[in-house]
Amino acid sequence: MQRTRPTAHGAGSRQWRSRGIVAAFGLCAVAPLPAAVFTVDTADDTTDASPGDGRCADALDRCSLRAAVQETNALAGADRIELPAGEFLLSLAGSGEDAAASGDLDVRDDLAVVGAGAALTSIDAGAHDRAVEVHAGSAPRRVGFSALTLRNGRLVQPTAYGGAGLRAAPATEVALDDVVLEGHRTVWVWSGVALDIEGCLVGHRIRVLGNAAVESGETIYVHGSPDAAATACIELDDSEIRGNLGTRGGALSGDYARIVLRRSLVADNEATGGAGAFLFNIAAPARLENVTVSGNRGINGAIMNDGHSRLDIVNGTITRNGSPAGQQAVAGGILDVHGGSGLVYLRNTILAGNGPATHYADCNHANSDGGGNLLGDARSCAFAAQPGDQLDTDPGLGPLADHGGFTAAHAPGAAAIDRATDQGCPATDQRGAPRPLDGDGDGMARCDTGALELADGLFADGFDTMLRR
Repeated sequence: MQRTRPTAHGAGSRQWRSRGIVAAFGLCAVAPLPAAVFTVDTADDTTDASPGDGRCADALDRCSLRAAVQETNALAGADRIELPAGEFLLSLAGSGEDAAASGDLDVRDDLAVVGAGAALTSIDAGAHDRAVEVHAGSAPRRVGFSALTLRNGRLVQPTAYGGAGLRAAPATEVALDDVVLEGHRTVWVWSGVALDIEGCLVGHRIRVLGNAAVESGETIYVHGSPDAAATACIELDDSEIRGNLGTRGGALSGDYARIVLRRSLVADNEATGGAGAFLFNIAAPARLENVTVSGNRGINGAIMNDGHSRLDIVNGTITRNGSPAGQQAVAGGILDVHGGSGLVYLRNTILAGNGPATHYADCNHANSDGGGNLLGDARSCAFAAQPGDQLDTDPGLGPLADHGGFTAAHAPGAAAIDRATDQGCPATDQRGAPRPLDGDGDGMARCDTGALELADGLFADGFDTMLRR
């Protein structure tokens, strides 16, 4: 239980941290931890008058966001900042310092920042610097942001690191819940623009929208140390990465990192010199489960798998991906550079309707992992099929639309309904709706191929446009 918080700006407030907050950061605490809670009461961007005195107070005795960050940095223990609805513009220009005195918000202690909702509370970097940087410490740093938007960060050379939206240093653990990252820019910065992660990030219901890496970089870059494979990680559930621009990876690139996406949409991203959605590069094992990859544009396909990284796709829908404007793509869907049958493994996945491309419309190499897949163009793909796979088949997908859940998806056609393998079928679909269900009316519940599970025969005649919720 928490003690009652003082009402005056959180001044001098020290209280017991709730077990709910502890759980959100994945901690296994056997006893509550002491914490300070500061409630921001001004939108002005001002510094703390006396960091470390236990009071969030600027020269006018107001608690600003920047002053709260400075005070929590100076206090030992895990703290919390509460933001009301409104826009919090970081107007104190001046990048390059790391004490949150100007430019970005430098976080140097365990912290939770909680807004009133992603549509109501925003932190705007003002195109002066990045929005947030989470620094490493002597012990793993645990930081969370929830119910807010980070927007309008900007980085240009010279800068040591990327992450115009948020950068997480090594040995950090970052949790994002109901967070939007939008409108961030980097110019000649070879790294992530919205997120640059060298630690580990867990995201739930996040949207990464309309960010641009100009000349170099990617929207999200997750990268660990080459001294030990996969030292960094990212795990996103019920999330959306859409309408972003990069060079290597339109949505996400990884090196020495573990990557997991579940129940998510990756759509309409572009990479001018790489893969429209994902580049899984050196030692970057990845798993996509109930993920739709649609409308992305890159010369090396929507997904490029490289660097001896294994990619597992379970109940995915990969469709309508193609070339950037004015360029020709080598592959539309998946490009695996490992030779032979590659290191891409598909189960219960729709891979169809991609391209056109100069060499491979849907893929060049892939393996069936238990069957249940539907390929639109298997002739140009060295696909190691198993019984239960459908080759050179039209999935009859509907348009990308709202069918319930957090993100849009493509409704499956008759060829995908009740045609997947039940072995390894996830318990829910992209919307979080249960699997398997009887979709063809034969009285038997079977898993559908692709990211959505059809509840009944609504789409069998091709006339319906919405899944029954």
